[in-house]
Amino acid sequence: MIKNYKKIISKIFYVSKISKSTNKKLSTLVVVLLANFSALLDVIIILSIAFIFSDNISDNKYIAEYLSFYEKNQYFLIVIVFLRFVTLFFQKIYTKKIELVVDNDIKNHLVSEVFDKNNFSISDSLFFVNVLSQHISFFYSSFVNFLVTLTQVLAYSVYLIMTQAGLLGYMLILVICLYPPLRFLFNLARKTMHESYVSSKEANNYIQNIIENIFLIKLYEKGKGELKKINDTLNERKKFLYKNEIYSTSTAILPSFMVFLIFSIVALSERILSLITIDFLGIVLRLFQSLSVMSTTLSRMVNSYVHIEELEKIDKNKQQINNTNFIKSPGDDVNIIEVKNVAFQYFNSNFQTFNNLSLQLKKNLHYLVTGANGVGKSTMLSLFAGVLIPSSGNVINRSHKTGYVGPNPLIIEGTLRENILFGNDQNIPDEKLISLIEEINLFESQEDIDLNIFLNNKSLSSGQMQKISFLRIFISKIDLLILDESTSNLDIESKNKIVNKIKSLEGITIINSTHEPELFDFYDGKITIDLFRNEKRVIVD
Repeated sequence: MIKNYKKIISKIFYVSKISKSTNKKLSTLVVVLLANFSALLDVIIILSIAFIFSDNISDNKYIAEYLSFYEKNQYFLIVIVFLRFVTLFFQKIYTKKIELVVDNDIKNHLVSEVFDKNNFSISDSLFFVNVLSQHISFFYSSFVNFLVTLTQVLAYSVYLIMTQAGLLGYMLILVICLYPPLRFLFNLARKTMHESYVSSKEANNYIQNIIENIFLIKLYEKGKGELKKINDTLNERKKFLYKNEIYSTSTAILPSFMVFLIFSIVALSERILSLITIDFLGIVLRLFQSLSVMSTTLSRMVNSYVHIEELEKIDKNKQQINNTNFIKSPGDDVNIIEVKNVAFQYFNSNFQTFNNLSLQLKKNLHYLVTGANGVGKSTMLSLFAGVLIPSSGNVINRSHKTGYVGPNPLIIEGTLRENILFGNDQNIPDEKLISLIEEINLFESQEDIDLNIFLNNKSLSSGQMQKISFLRIFISKIDLLILDESTSNLDIESKNKIVNKIKSLEGITIINSTHEPELFDFYDGKITIDLFRNEKRVIVD
């Protein structure tokens, strides 16, 4: 068990290292100091109330001195109650601040990982950034709350040692008796949280699939089946979370239940009952209330353990991926792309998309990339561009500037001019932009084209968005053009206009993945990816 606690402590330091904000440590210290002060105020309030309603109070000299002071200054209790409220308020606020800081830092960390080491699927990326970060921040705030309650437990224990050290021994025996059932419940809680995490991730994948393919799902009337998958997975998640809540709640209420049970039994013995003072009883109840909260926060930390392990997997993935496996080296070599013994595998995938992939692509030629859906055409193009990084082997890209048009065009919320010039640092006259817009027939009306019109992906058709992607490359001085189903959203007339424009480009290499090879009958070479039953991909060129 000690080994398990060491693991939890190591995870705390790990999260603290990932979350680099210095204010976090200061805020944690402030929260712990407030917790100490809060415990002191609790003791004073309990003593004062006990003095008001009874004279059965511990005879410790420090307690006697305070009660003598309070008897002469009874307004003091009002001040203490007010201070207790203020202390609790700032304690809660600073704890939430820590949680938000960690959440912000982890989100930034994960977005950076997804951006830099992009071997994540879209579904995994969204899940890690939006869900995983939240659980990890919750883990750290639970740790802070654990420190708070631990501080309070120690403070109350010091008071009990000062007043009734003998009876405190019985309390320690009770705590020792609580250890085995609490450990059992912690293990069950962690197991169910892991199962709920797996179900949540699976449900997230199904939801992502429906959102991305909602048109086809509705068209082929497959909505019921797809929604049932989500419903079944969410029901599994609900079942595991419900069980987790049962185990977590049990760990929270068990200490209080035990202390009340013990006091009920003790009440049967007049001899033991005569030793218990009112203040002692109040502090013991407060002590076990804090133990219950401490048990709850520890349970939450154990629950969140699975999420820390997932974060560590992502960091291990970072160590496995070597950015030097992609080499950007503009030059005069005859080959613009060289691929040497490349292997690539998506994060959390059980099989390699490519293994021992090697090929060379010469400059100023047009290559068609063909193959069935799912064989890895888009992945290969991303490796060429350096968007994806091989896990082993090398991709050498000798282009000076690469252009790209894919099936999902990028549109930013901005003006037409800003969208066309996105990624372009040249000073392009408006007249040239308007001429190109008219040439590919971006708008139905060619009159009064306004480059300052505000656009987003809701104000344009899929075809218009794809045309804007082509406009970006037509105004750029590129020597490598990567096309991935680039004409999939265009009508026949627009396809012909775009293809004719591509034909007119000079001094560039084109790598073109398409299911419409008849459109691009001017290619120089063909790359075909075949997928065999053993999932092995073979390149035929």
